[in-house]
Order: sequence, then structure tokens, then C-alpha cells
Amino acid sequence: MIRTGVLAEGLREVGCSVTWLVRDSDAAALRHLRRGFRVRRLKRDLVEASAGLPPGSWLLVDRYGWGAPEQKALRRRALRLAWIDDLGGGEFAADLVVNQNFGAQRLRYRGARGTRFLLGTSYVLLRPAFRRRPPSPRPPRANARRVLVTFGGSDPRRLTEKVIRSLRGEGLQVRAVVGPSARAPRGIPRAGVFRNVPATGMRRLMEWADVAVAAPGSTVWELAYLGVPAVLIGVADNQTAIGERLKREGRAVYLGWHDDVTDARIAAAVRELLRDRAGRARLRRRGREMVDGKGLDRILGAMGL
Repeated sequence: MIRTGVLAEGLREVGCSVTWLVRDSDAAALRHLRRGFRVRRLKRDLVEASAGLPPGSWLLVDRYGWGAPEQKALRRRALRLAWIDDLGGGEFAADLVVNQNFGAQRLRYRGARGTRFLLGTSYVLLRPAFRRRPPSPRPPRANARRVLVTFGGSDPRRLTEKVIRSLRGEGLQVRAVVGPSARAPRGIPRAGVFRNVPATGMRRLMEWADVAVAAPGSTVWELAYLGVPAVLIGVADNQTAIGERLKREGRAVYLGWHDDVTDARIAAAVRELLRDRAGRARLRRRGREMVDGKGLDRILGAMGL
């Protein structure tokens, strides 16, 4: 929801009226959306529900399992269609297709006449707390002991707890961020656990950290923008290719799929990165090369806004 939320806020800032159409979402996510937007529960098929939208409206879709036929049906409603994609490749009939992931421009996409592809980290959607202020110029600390652990809003596999357990006894300062739907991790003092952290607080925690342990999802782009070296563990199918590409290009440490990653591997990777100041400086530089904070402006420009 982070990336679509960033785009929705950006559209509102340039004077657009924004309505969210949601089918499945937890209560906490719905409360968050209703603070700033109109929200409609989607009780019908999206193609049918779109019949009530004024011609020329932009419809932004971020979901899996739909292909060119559904997109063509939406465009026949005289709607302009922007599609956010993660999986890479395939046939699209939207006006815009956005894949903000590293290396997306090398994937094989096919589009209908007029389809425009916005591919790669030049189009990363950063939250305002990140993109509105440049990263700190400070170099990596020599005596690095600070580790931030974050695995999204729910963390159903309890990876936060697994990482904390693996780092126990290493003499490190560990802070963990958990979302509204996640259970509090065991094995860490309460003062080190931060729940429901707003974007400004998340930025401060990232800037505090020498190394972060996370999944290769939206958070990885915020870490890259700030130059925080990351140890990544895959928790969703669409993250595997992203993690592998980042590892191959030397832009993060990717350990693989969560079921295959042992406590010992996590501890060794974090320990090695904390000791390698030159390696952290290299990851910092390469992260900032990927994400410059101007992705939202580029997408709005492509929409003619």
C-alpha cells in the first residue's frame, strides 16, 4: 500500500480528487486510508464498478492476476489506465505501466499501441518524509553496532523475532519496527520495539542504523535513498527476483528465501557488514545511485499532471 499511497497523495497535491476502491484490506489499513481519502469497498468486478467513473478519469491499479483483456475492457470505458507491476514482462494494454524495481527496464514487456512503460528505480515512489529532504552526507561510522529490523506491517512469518534471536549475544544495539497487525517480537527490550511508526519516525530510525535487515519490498528503496546498507530476506514471491538482482549488482546483501535462511547466516552477514566499513560505504553509494527521490514527479509528468 506504500507505493499506491504515495501516488495518491501526489495526485491530491496537484489538485486531483482521489477515491480508493478496495476489495480486501485489513481494518488498520482502512482506517489509515479514510483519514485522507474517500474509500469505496469494491463489491463488484472492477470493470463493472468503473462504469460510474467520469470519462477521462485515471484509474490506477496495483494488483496481480489481471492481463491485457481486463485492461482493454477498462480502457473501453474511456478511462485512462495506469498499472503498477511487480512481476515483470508480459502483455499490457494500459496507458502507463510502472515497474519501479531495479533492472525492470531489461524485462520483456509488450504493449498495445500508445502504452508507455516507466521502468526501473528512476520511478521509485518515496513517501514525502523521504523525498522532500536529501539524505545526510555523513560517512559510515567506524564503530558500527546499530541494526534496524523491519519486515512490514504484519510479518506473519515472525522474521523480526528470528532476526533478533540470531543477533542475540553479538553485543549490538538492535531496534525493531513492527506494524499494526504484527505481534510484538520476543527477545528484545520493549524500549527497542517501535509500533505504528509514521514515515518521519521511520526515516529517523533508518538514519540511526548502520545496517538494516529487511525484505526486498518498498522499504528497500527508502533504505537505498538514505544510503543504509541492507541485509535482505525474501518473504514474498515477487521479491525473489528483486533480491537476486540487487545481490548480483552489488547493491545489497540478499540471503535468499526466508525458509532457507538460518540464524547463523543472518548473524554472519550482519556481523561481516558491520565490520566492513568500506563495504558499507560502497553499498551506501550504490543505493543512492539507484534512487534519487524524483520518481513521483516523473510519473505525474507522464500522466500529464
